[in-house]
Amino acid sequence: MLALIAAIGSLLALVTLATGPRMGVLLLFIIRPLVDTTWGVTLVGSFKLTEVVSAAVPLIVLLRMLLDDPATQPVRGLPLRWWWFLWSGWVVIFATEIMFTQSARDGTNILFRHLNGLAGCYLLQAYCRDAPGLRRLALALLVAGVFPVFTGLIEIVTGHHWRVTYGEDGIVRNIGFYHDAITIRYYALQTLMGVMLATVTTGAGRAVWRTLLVAYGLGAAVVVMGAYSKSGLGVLAVWMLMWLVLRRKWVWLSMAAAAGALAATYYGARIMHGIGFVFKKELGALHGQFSLQQTLSGRWFLWSDIVQRWSQLPLARRLFGSGEVALGAHNDYLQVLMHGGIVGLAIYVLLLLAIAVSIARALARAATPLAVMAAMAFIMWLVDTAGLVPSAYSGYQWFVWGIVALGLRQSGGITVASPAVAPAPGLRASPPHFANVMT
Repeated sequence: MLALIAAIGSLLALVTLATGPRMGVLLLFIIRPLVDTTWGVTLVGSFKLTEVVSAAVPLIVLLRMLLDDPATQPVRGLPLRWWWFLWSGWVVIFATEIMFTQSARDGTNILFRHLNGLAGCYLLQAYCRDAPGLRRLALALLVAGVFPVFTGLIEIVTGHHWRVTYGEDGIVRNIGFYHDAITIRYYALQTLMGVMLATVTTGAGRAVWRTLLVAYGLGAAVVVMGAYSKSGLGVLAVWMLMWLVLRRKWVWLSMAAAAGALAATYYGARIMHGIGFVFKKELGALHGQFSLQQTLSGRWFLWSDIVQRWSQLPLARRLFGSGEVALGAHNDYLQVLMHGGIVGLAIYVLLLLAIAVSIARALARAATPLAVMAAMAFIMWLVDTAGLVPSAYSGYQWFVWGIVALGLRQSGGITVASPAVAPAPGLRASPPHFANVMT
């Protein structure tokens, strides 16, 4: 049933994205959490729904880039567009090499996986940057989180696991219907950011609405913790600190610090038993109880093998791409090194550096909510590049690069619709909150 709903919803979202992108991009975010539950189900022939959607979106976005009204500057206003075009061009080159070296399907798979970065960068800044668009985006992220957050909470409360995967010391991770912990974790974090965006765009001054948002955000945070992900727990802590400090929420920061101190004093042992053991080997390595190779779930051995494989390649393949698929690298930089060679890795790293500099400049001008959210999303990306391959996850890229591009374009002084524009049906206009998004 989930697969059928996901397939029908995907078709509707893709058609709407092609014909009415302002609504299509929202439907895309809403349906994606269901699409990712079909990771083990083939749709047409040997192709999965996840593969079909991940290939269709970049194609539609490239078409929209040619057809969208240039008066709204969807392409010209794209932050760091030349870096993105350079990176995407190199993706085409090394994916083509994989097509000839391994198979056409492998190369096409890699091509569309990486092109979703450009697609994600384009979508939100093109269709959601005005006042109504930001409100609709906030609500879409909240709706998108309903399935992963509530199934995650049900799993935590009942102890029933739809799929069993293990973390540190044999602990069963709560991953819902998904393939691994990263999926449910990033959907929970996406929901949490949706809560933040909703507080500044949809009239969070209402007591009932504010209470619901806080409860929803806490639920999403619990789901992140239930996935027992080192990166997820780290990102959650950094996000909370960044939002409170950069937005100068000193009262909330003081309350959070006090609550943390009390929890550590009275429930420290229970917290370490419930969550702290996830970092047991990392903490043990600092005290000489474990070796460095035992930390980070033993990924050091995998990374060493990949580096050795790469070093044995001919010079041309080390420079321009191995022609081999490296989706299991568990490190984004090593993945890009294998896929695109030294040249590809250099382009990718320079792209990330350009994004980091742009975000820093945006925050220096004004720590607006969108600028802070862009920084938060980028931090999450950097954390995950160390132990995962986020540039291979299409939905993840739509979210991260969408938020980053949206924050950078707004911070760059691009003119947007007035906050006085009538709100979406059922929403109270809240000019002061929306003004905070940009100022």
